Amino acid sequence: MRKLKNDDRGVTLVEIIVSIAILAIIVLPFLNAFVTATKTNVKAKNEMNATHLATNIMEGIEKNSMKTLAYQFNYPSEGFDVADGFNISDGSSACELLKKSGKFDNVKRLEDISAEIVNKDDIITSCIHKTDASAKISDTSLWNFRESDAHKYYFYMSGVQSGTKKYNALVTVDAKSDAESDNKVKKYNMDEVADMSAMDANFDCMSADKYSATNIIYAFNNMPGVGGITQQDIKRTITIDIEKYGASSNKATKVTVSYSYSINKNGVRKTFPDPNSALKDDYTMVIYDNSSDTVNHNLRNVYLFYNPWYTSTGTLYNTCNDVIIINNKDKLDCTVNIVKQKTISDQSELSTKESTYKAYVKVSEPGNRTGHAYTHIATNLNVNMGAPDNPLQPDQAIYGFNNNVIQNDVKAIVDIKNLTKSNASERLYDVKVAVYESKASLDDIFKDKDPVVTMTGSMGY
Repeated sequence: MRKLKNDDRGVTLVEIIVSIAILAIIVLPFLNAFVTATKTNVKAKNEMNATHLATNIMEGIEKNSMKTLAYQFNYPSEGFDVADGFNISDGSSACELLKKSGKFDNVKRLEDISAEIVNKDDIITSCIHKTDASAKISDTSLWNFRESDAHKYYFYMSGVQSGTKKYNALVTVDAKSDAESDNKVKKYNMDEVADMSAMDANFDCMSADKYSATNIIYAFNNMPGVGGITQQDIKRTITIDIEKYGASSNKATKVTVSYSYSINKNGVRKTFPDPNSALKDDYTMVIYDNSSDTVNHNLRNVYLFYNPWYTSTGTLYNTCNDVIIINNKDKLDCTVNIVKQKTISDQSELSTKESTYKAYVKVSEPGNRTGHAYTHIATNLNVNMGAPDNPLQPDQAIYGFNNNVIQNDVKAIVDIKNLTKSNASERLYDVKVAVYESKASLDDIFKDKDPVVTMTGSMGY
């Protein structure tokens, strides 16, 4: 057999360098792709967490009214449901901010301002204030909301958990539309504001006329000893009773609307229906009762849709034949929307009738001497429905509060807004939620640092 010769020569340096170069050419693209993929995955996960948080915050904002939203950001330790993952004990925080001259300032709660400061208006305060130190988020009658003149609000959250990371979020709530070149507040006509599809039965209730004037005239003229009655002779009173009832530990809210009619002619005084008759029930309706509500929703709006009686032309509160009484017995913070309905198709005739129409609207809150009413009124009284573009008629409604009928006094106590103009313009806000890395400071955010994600939407008033 041929004997093989052993070769113990090593690999040369040149061969090693060439091998390394070949390996680098093959491996480096894969390594770069791996690093890029890792960075992309981290960024994608970051954006996914931030998007989830932005969606979470947006949904929380949309389910709250503007007042409740402001309360939660200014009193976060007393109940905060705007975002899951928010826990003030974990170092999270929420607050309201004010933007002025391009700069942001922290606001102060009015009750936190030193009593020694005389000119409290010089201090930047939050848009929501407690009127009672013991008030909680459910005690809506014990805190007040101050609307911003600019109708724009800023709220800030820090240290909010989403996934394995924490983020900061800046929420901008704006009643102005950036899409409009003149930046006007959005306007909605009466039909849109009073649209029943926009109402929520958990918070709102409504009532409408059940019987016409013809029915009531017929009823009076069929009474013994009564005859020749016309609509001019009849005084109509619509009463809205708002009250708490039930066990003291779990009082429910009930709203009842009742109609009554009276005449005083030629010495004959009659009331229909008789308060002691079963017929009374036909003219009394419970329109809201949350006693079976397990979520404990709070009354928000009462809508009264009614056909005005144009025979009501008295210039004094006690000479009006159309009377609307709101008995807010337990002083619940809510809005009563009084909506006149159009009953005459001819615009010229309607305009004439509207120009002389008078209604007496009385708010009764027994024992309230605070200087402000818990009942708010939004109405299209003072608007001539036959000529809606004409100037308002400030004397179409005569207002009273408890025993006070001095108009300037009453209007200083009761918040009265026009349904078709001022109130309509505030019913929808644009919302922007910008989510930032938690390491981004307030200064970074205010210097227009790019957020991880931005989301926009809208919320109701």
